[in-house]
Amino acid sequence: MDDRKRKLGFDVLALAGMIFLFVGLIFAVLSIVFLFVLDRSENLFLIVMFCIFGFSFVILGGSLLSVGLRKRAAMKKLIRDGNFVYAQICGIAQNTSVQINGRHPFVVECRYQDPFTGIVHIFKSRDLMFDPSGMILNPNVAVYVNPKNYDSYFVDIDTVLPMIEKH
Repeated sequence: MDDRKRKLGFDVLALAGMIFLFVGLIFAVLSIVFLFVLDRSENLFLIVMFCIFGFSFVILGGSLLSVGLRKRAAMKKLIRDGNFVYAQICGIAQNTSVQINGRHPFVVECRYQDPFTGIVHIFKSRDLMFDPSGMILNPNVAVYVNPKNYDSYFVDIDTVLPMIEKH
C-alpha cells in the first residue's frame, strides 16, 4: 500500500450542514438579541420569525452535518478494520447525477467476484474532478469492505493513481 494520506473529504451533506448550522446560529443569536433589545410589543413578529428560521436552520444543519460525519466515520472504520478485497478496474464513467461548476465528475468503476458465493460486486470510487483515463497505474484496486454488508465500502482509488497536483 501507498503511504499517501487517503482523501476522505467531506461530502455534500456535511458541507451543506455546516452552512445551514452557521446561518441558523446567526439567526438564533439575533433572535435572542432582538428579544432583549427591541420593544417586544412592536417587533414580536420579527423576533418570532428570526427564532423560527434560526432554530429550524440549526436543526437542519446539525442533522445534515451529523449524517455527513457519520459517513466519514464509517469510511475511517472500514480502513482501520483493514478488511479489503482487490477489485479489478472495469471502467471510468461520468457521474451525471452531480454537476460542479457545469462539469460532471468522474468515477472509477471496479468489480470483485466473491470466490465463495460467485456473486459479482460492482464498486464506484469517490467523485474525481479530472478524467483519470490513462493515469491508472494498476488494474487492481483495494476496496475496503464490511464483510457482512458489501454496501458499506471505500474504494482506495488514490493508491492506483499518480500524485496529482493542480495548478
